[in-house]
Amino acid sequence: MIKFYFRSLKDNKLIEFKEFRIGSLVYVTNLNENDIIFLEEKLLLDKKTILDVLDTNEIPRLEIKNNINYIFLRAPVIENKSIQTTPILIVISSEFFAIIGQEIKIIDNLIRRGRFFTTQKTKLFLKILFTIFNLYEKIIIQINKKIRSSGLDLSNVNEKTVSSFVEFEIILQDLLTISLIPTKHIFSNILKKGVLTLFEKDKELLEDLILKIDQLEEISKASLKNITHIREAYEVILTNSVNKAIKFLTSLTVIIGLPTLIASLYGMNLKLPMENYPYAFFVILFLNIFLMIILLIYFNRKKWV
Repeated sequence: MIKFYFRSLKDNKLIEFKEFRIGSLVYVTNLNENDIIFLEEKLLLDKKTILDVLDTNEIPRLEIKNNINYIFLRAPVIENKSIQTTPILIVISSEFFAIIGQEIKIIDNLIRRGRFFTTQKTKLFLKILFTIFNLYEKIIIQINKKIRSSGLDLSNVNEKTVSSFVEFEIILQDLLTISLIPTKHIFSNILKKGVLTLFEKDKELLEDLILKIDQLEEISKASLKNITHIREAYEVILTNSVNKAIKFLTSLTVIIGLPTLIASLYGMNLKLPMENYPYAFFVILFLNIFLMIILLIYFNRKKWV
């Protein structure tokens, strides 16, 4: 589905049009065959490059064909408490600005507010970037806080916590390898090669964005290290708990086993000491209790019970 939006410096608000006009924002969601034909024939976009946005594993990159800039990014999507990233294609031409990809909530909200001018393509591009990376920052900081809060009290770490850590690890690795680091390289190339027309203030904003990505990268790496440390600590604690349980059960087996052995011997149909003694039962009983107490004291000193 294609929508056309336009707002110049003379307009008070963003206006949606039914047809394309020069200076428009072309917003394409859920790309279909008719959309591809329009983009290829009317806007003269490269079909093969456009179709790359349908690849869910597409990594951020920059391409320039026929003086048209194709900038692939990945935007975070939060659905049912699940965090994923999806490819989004920004196309910047001398005649229009296009956003192509799945329907993304943060982009929809940005357009709904309409606080931008479609004729100022570089500023619109930067606005989209800050919108995307502000959400990245929110996600990464929330994950970092959850990891740190769990790590402060290792006694509360359990299998559920470890499972959530594994999920956080996958998310952070995904954000680092296929989103943050490749995108930072794109921004560096834009600054070095002068791909876009950037005023001094625009350059400062892009440099700030690169700095923000560096910070998010460091936070993500620190969070991954914390996950590894907490998981290793949990394994040590779990192993120690198992060892304690084994020691306790072994001690209990020995404490109960010796009196059981004596009682079993006296249950045999043979000639045994004190078999004619009227208080033999109480002697054997007290002997068993005495042995159990001695073993209990011994194992207690060894800290097995």
